[in-house]
Amino acid sequence: PFGGGLGDGVEQLPRGMAGPDEEGPVLQRDAQQRGLEPPDQRRRRRVATDVGLQMVVEQADQLERVVVALRERDRFAVLLARNGVTTTLWGHSAQSVVNMATARANLRYLPEMRFPDALAVSGVLETCVRDAGIVLIAVPSHAFRDTLEMITPWVRADAGIAWATKGFDPGSGRFLHELVHQHLPTHPAAVVTGPSFAREVALGMPTALTVHSADDDFATTVARLLHAPTFRAYTGNDILGAELGGAMKNVLAVAT
Repeated sequence: PFGGGLGDGVEQLPRGMAGPDEEGPVLQRDAQQRGLEPPDQRRRRRVATDVGLQMVVEQADQLERVVVALRERDRFAVLLARNGVTTTLWGHSAQSVVNMATARANLRYLPEMRFPDALAVSGVLETCVRDAGIVLIAVPSHAFRDTLEMITPWVRADAGIAWATKGFDPGSGRFLHELVHQHLPTHPAAVVTGPSFAREVALGMPTALTVHSADDDFATTVARLLHAPTFRAYTGNDILGAELGGAMKNVLAVAT
């Protein structure tokens, strides 16, 4: 899915899609007879969608400020800042924040991933959250509830909540979206999940994930902010399934 569209020319067709000469009139006629969308129209629609997403990425500095609350997981903050999104990276350790702000990198985990100039680093959670239109939580599951409880008093009334945490709440066994609904029931919420690895994102390797939310508009907003030439974000509305899959995949991988 990374052969065309965003980042390397919208006129280049995505890999795996044949050009008009290869498809020929037979496929076009067959699609029409079966009541399906002809391949050439389907291709134009897909390219047009990529153009629209590219425009959103280029104009991301006009969108809401995003704060990423994390504990040594900074790939999403770096990705957002690379896309031109005004992003603040918060860390719970004051010394860690100082080290990252000074080195402009997380020397402990990903020294090769330099922080973009647009990425701010802060240890003052209240200020970060009050200014944010979207709060993205990327902490281990055992720290999710505590982080959520800390930010709740300061989340703007119109802000959305997203999380890239995999697993269940260890204290109760509940799904993480249940905790979000308990603390912030009126806010749009989305889970960001998929087979993405921090080092691959840092190196700009092709990566994809999904954004699931009961609010289609919010899912699309989060996906567009993350979307980049080598990083594809797809949307869906199966929050429970996405969370369950993310929580179980490592267990199954180890077991098999």
